[in-house]
Amino acid sequence: MKLLVITPMYEIVGRPDLTFDTAAIHYLLKYRPADTEVLVIYTYFSPLREIGRYASPQTRRRYREHTRYVCDGIPVELIETQLLVKKLPLSPCQCRRLTHEILDVLQKRDFAPDKILCHLPNYRSVQFIDRIPAPEKIAVLHNSDVRRLRRDPGYRRLLESRFQRCYARSHSVYRAFSGLKNLCPEILSSGVILPPNDTERCWDFPPQRTVNLLYVGKLIKRKNVDLILRAMAKLSGRHSLRLTVLGNGKELPRLQALAERLGVSRQVEFLPAVPHDQVFPHMARADIFVMPSVNETLGLVYLEAMAMGCLTVGTKGEGIDGIVIDGVNGFLTEPTAQALAETLERVFALGADGRSACAQGALETARAREESKMGAFYFKTIQGSTPPRLDCNVRDL
Repeated sequence: MKLLVITPMYEIVGRPDLTFDTAAIHYLLKYRPADTEVLVIYTYFSPLREIGRYASPQTRRRYREHTRYVCDGIPVELIETQLLVKKLPLSPCQCRRLTHEILDVLQKRDFAPDKILCHLPNYRSVQFIDRIPAPEKIAVLHNSDVRRLRRDPGYRRLLESRFQRCYARSHSVYRAFSGLKNLCPEILSSGVILPPNDTERCWDFPPQRTVNLLYVGKLIKRKNVDLILRAMAKLSGRHSLRLTVLGNGKELPRLQALAERLGVSRQVEFLPAVPHDQVFPHMARADIFVMPSVNETLGLVYLEAMAMGCLTVGTKGEGIDGIVIDGVNGFLTEPTAQALAETLERVFALGADGRSACAQGALETARAREESKMGAFYFKTIQGSTPPRLDCNVRDL
């Protein structure tokens, strides 16, 4: 099988000038079967704030000629597209150029795909995917697609007309697209590399013991780190809590000021982001991992915390909801300070045996979603049979 994958969520090699987001799809594709040939088109949508990069002749040449590299044996063609407005569909000119560039790559590589798999904001892929020839076209839906659907209900019919199959990256995305005629029941989420974990944990929380909370991630607004600080303030005097915030971002000064204003600054330690393998010792020292973020397609860091034995708190209705079962292998909260404080109170009220059982459930969940297992499931699902083509008369976005 020849598989063409179109995505902006891949490893970047040799381009330190580009803003790296996530390599989530690379983590799945590296487990491809021996009989599957994969070509990746990395559609790098350059935000307006980066337009100054193109003042350099070398960067302009790269824009015209692509960046080519190989990652884990998979060839990648990185095609840049300069955006003026980040969340809007492509302009007709951008759409024509991207279509031409993809077709040119396929011709030069003599690559005739059996399937095309789109892992990107599909409100953009629907603009050009019908011009790229392949027997079957598959879309994997993300939170960006959910946001588009909320703005334009007609987007649903466009997905039905452009793709034979659609899959969701999380249970919350699947629920949002309930009723989509070509939506398949399998959830194509990423897996987790199981870190070494020999931590012996004590789940007895006597009043004199300080319970360690941990947040790991970007310090941006949608991560709602401020809710953790506000919840700590609400619990002050009832429980001894200490929070480690591990990450960088423009919200850092505001969060530091908020901690001072709430009177919890002495219980909070802000640390800069560290390499991935250095996150796990922080998780080993933490009792509870908390990330009440919104617009989160999945959040592999939840699974990593679960694999390290942390009690994990995520957000209801977001990507982790459905993997975390509230009170069974973790906890779910509404994204408000009051709800988060009440959720943490539930953790304390559970008792040592209940917390131990919950942590064990989290570990079993992480083991079941180990990266190689999820990669094998991913390809087995993609290689499945093609349902009948659904024809709809729809307008372009």
